[in-house]
Amino acid sequence: MNLEFSNLWFKNRSALLKIIDRMVRESDELSAQVMRFESDDVLFRQGDDLNYLYILLDGTVRLIRERPSEDVHLTIDDLYPGSLIGIIAFTTGNPAMSTARALEAGRAVKVNQEQFEQYINDNPRLQRPLQQLLLANIVDRYQYIIKLQEKLESLNEELKSERNELKEAYEELERTQGLLIHQEKMATLGQLVAGIAHEINNPVSTLLRSTDHVVSLLDEVFGSEGGVGKLDGFEGEMFRRGLQAELKGTEEVRSRMKELQSDWPGISRQLLRKLSQMPDEVLKMLDQEVSKDQEKLKQALQYYECGRMLRTVQLASGRIEDLVKSLKSYSRQDRDQEEPVDIRGGIRDTVQILNNRIKYHDLEMNLQEIPKVRGKSGELNQVWSNLLMNACDAMEDKKEEGNLRISCGTEERNGESCVWVAIEDSGPGIPASMRDKIFEPNFTTKRQQSNFGLGLGLTISKEIVSKHGGEIEIDESEWGGAKFVVTLPAVTEGE
Repeated sequence: MNLEFSNLWFKNRSALLKIIDRMVRESDELSAQVMRFESDDVLFRQGDDLNYLYILLDGTVRLIRERPSEDVHLTIDDLYPGSLIGIIAFTTGNPAMSTARALEAGRAVKVNQEQFEQYINDNPRLQRPLQQLLLANIVDRYQYIIKLQEKLESLNEELKSERNELKEAYEELERTQGLLIHQEKMATLGQLVAGIAHEINNPVSTLLRSTDHVVSLLDEVFGSEGGVGKLDGFEGEMFRRGLQAELKGTEEVRSRMKELQSDWPGISRQLLRKLSQMPDEVLKMLDQEVSKDQEKLKQALQYYECGRMLRTVQLASGRIEDLVKSLKSYSRQDRDQEEPVDIRGGIRDTVQILNNRIKYHDLEMNLQEIPKVRGKSGELNQVWSNLLMNACDAMEDKKEEGNLRISCGTEERNGESCVWVAIEDSGPGIPASMRDKIFEPNFTTKRQQSNFGLGLGLTISKEIVSKHGGEIEIDESEWGGAKFVVTLPAVTEGE
């Protein structure tokens, strides 16, 4: 990251901090969560179960790694206003990895998980500033890791003449590389948080609203005095039609409301909106049975709404179940030992997790039967995530719906049975002059707004594929975009 970009990012983060600080002062509830600390105060200690996240408003805090057996305190980092303190322990639930000690007096907003989610839900204006601030903190963590990597590489060059020291430096480099892979995965998951929250929040909200509505309708239709008490005849048919209803988009509902105004004059807008969500055959049935009688129409719609809301509950519950199942499968901890992996399951889980990005494009999946490969599914999932997110980013640059294809198959390579996975898009493609550089560390074309990269995704993807004994190649797709082909050795029978 060059100096000009760093200064620009620092100014943007300062502006975000001012926005958050102002909103804190304007909210009595948020103001109550502001804590003041003096120099040398300890916010938390290494090994503590950290239930709070600290948003540093002013002052300076140093993170210290303590080694009691060696009586050594290692300075990890100094955090300044705008930093999120304790973010890893707060999000993972693991004990704090360092001690946070104040270098200068200041203030911080101290919130727990429930309060953090509540503030975001109750204060929509806080969402984007907090997301941008989270992104700024991720950048800080990565810059620190990259600097550490550069120091280790320099040390490796200096110790080439001494075998034992070279071996020690190499082992340290491997540990750092593993940390980079983990940090890249966490950063990718961080970018997915907003999309996953959106995908989960919508069906959950629909589930809750629909359930409440069904309860009230059932009480009115079946429990109140004069209720029918059974579902047969016209009423039962309306209920069953509701159970078969398909959800319609907002634009389609608005368009149908305009069309139905002339066919159903004099009825309320609320009833008209409900009619607009019905198929034509149900509308004809209503026209024959109720003959524009609003009281009969309301009663008929209650039966239909009962069925439709139950249908909504079923769809929303199924969607939540699928999302949670894929999320668990995607992000589960890898076992120490490699194992035979059906990479198609990992690809499907990744597509489900990235649905918030992929759903705006035309996706074609051709995952035929293939042998398993030996490896760690979590690491391979990271490869699919990086390639798919790069494809989505490239197609979004064209400001139009794109085409995305995922396919797989088998081939013989150097006398060995291999499995290949191809991910291709209709983006602008990668010029031939850049294909040799695309896998280099810190090489990236994402430099605008908040959608930028550190140039590590493809580098780490290549390292993971190489670690699994495979190769990753670049070609041009039939749409003129990029085509990445990952080839991995297949598991042979009896292995």
